[in-house]
Amino acid sequence: MALFRKAEKLCGGEGKESMHVATYNAVIHGLLINGQAADAEAIPDVYTYTTIFDTLLQSNRPDAVMRMLDVMETAKIPANTATYTAIIDCLIRRKGEKNVRAALQLANKMEADGIPANEVTFTSLLAGVSRDDELPAMVQKQLVAEIMAKMTARGMEPNRVTQTFLLLAALKADSKTGIDQAMQIWREAIAEKGNPGHIPHPTYFILLTGLAKNERYDHVQEVMEYIYRSGWQPKGPLEKLIKQLSMEIALRG
Repeated sequence: MALFRKAEKLCGGEGKESMHVATYNAVIHGLLINGQAADAEAIPDVYTYTTIFDTLLQSNRPDAVMRMLDVMETAKIPANTATYTAIIDCLIRRKGEKNVRAALQLANKMEADGIPANEVTFTSLLAGVSRDDELPAMVQKQLVAEIMAKMTARGMEPNRVTQTFLLLAALKADSKTGIDQAMQIWREAIAEKGNPGHIPHPTYFILLTGLAKNERYDHVQEVMEYIYRSGWQPKGPLEKLIKQLSMEIALRG
């Protein structure tokens, strides 16, 4: 907070509501470049840098990623997987194609610099893309494929968490291709372990809800019959959903 107070004082806006975030960021940026972060009695964290990054993106700067990294280097912020992943996660949570692509660009830059992205990095990217309602379905599909290609190239297999986000992205496509892709992900997941309990309740909930929304009751029946045959007993919201869908299918004849 001391860093922000110093920025506020230098802007002559202490206590005023008219101070704009871009003004703060410009002064904070200047303090960092001039090595005055220590004088301000504060060490900037990932949120500080993400805010500055956001301002650079809002200004439509094509060099936003490089400028951000320059600021971090000047402030002697350690360039490691954890730092990059934290900034990527903060950035991608802000939604919008511009932020998502900037996060991917940052991931590419860290790997180009010999800093390996890990499963946490890729899961964060997948989660952000899958949950982003502002992204067009085709863009979302393209970005998911790009992230998965990077994971595959590094020998990383989708875990239970990434499978959930892949399902979510596929079902959001609202197309036959998306539905087929979601079913393929599910079939591969159960073939791997042969046990429906291996897949988390939320994943089944997302899958069945998405299939029902698209009126693909043939696939709904396939999933539910597999669960029944296995003897696995769902609990809570998933159990209620299965009962509801069973009634809907019965009414449809």
